[in-house]
Amino acid sequence: MRYNRVGRTPVRLSAVGFGTCQLRLVPERQAMETLREGFRLGVNWVHTAPDYGGAENLVARAVREAGGDAMMVSQGYGDMAHFEYLFENTCRLLDRRRLAMFGIACIDDREAMGENVWGPGGMVDFLLEKKREGRLGAVFCSTHGTPEYISRLITRGCFDALMIAHNLLGFHLLSYFPEGRTAEDLPRNREILLPLARAHGVSLLIMKPLAGRS
Repeated sequence: MRYNRVGRTPVRLSAVGFGTCQLRLVPERQAMETLREGFRLGVNWVHTAPDYGGAENLVARAVREAGGDAMMVSQGYGDMAHFEYLFENTCRLLDRRRLAMFGIACIDDREAMGENVWGPGGMVDFLLEKKREGRLGAVFCSTHGTPEYISRLITRGCFDALMIAHNLLGFHLLSYFPEGRTAEDLPRNREILLPLARAHGVSLLIMKPLAGRS
């Protein structure tokens, strides 16, 4: 298994990771066996979120059992009290004071909903402070924004990694078409964002690599 450095941080992720948005659609035993087998084969990270129907609890258990370099990569949202709670709760679930990665869930939605992303004491400030304190290895966000929007995230200098959609089909079953907002553009993600991220030392975590069937 190949392992890639996250941005300019010491964190290294296996080339293949787990997404868990639909993990709870299978029986718990099957979910746990799948995670364990992935870890055995060299996968060292699992992306999850508090709103994935309880997947976070299963992932935390599997990561604790695996030990070693296994990582749960979670994310937060909401007002700052809730965002800070989600960070600390992830630490509690893993029984760790330091997280390898933590991020902002669908940052374009956070902005649209008026949550404090960029302001003083907001989400970005909080995560960068945790990184300075040594409690966080790398900062990321997920987004379904346009290539132009994501380009601005890359060049802000705040994120070690961004999670974006991409696959060879240029589409996925859960493509995001928010009312009144421009949809993401997977073909242009490849054309514009891959070289830009490389130039700025920002890693790209790819969701929907199998066009929504993963």
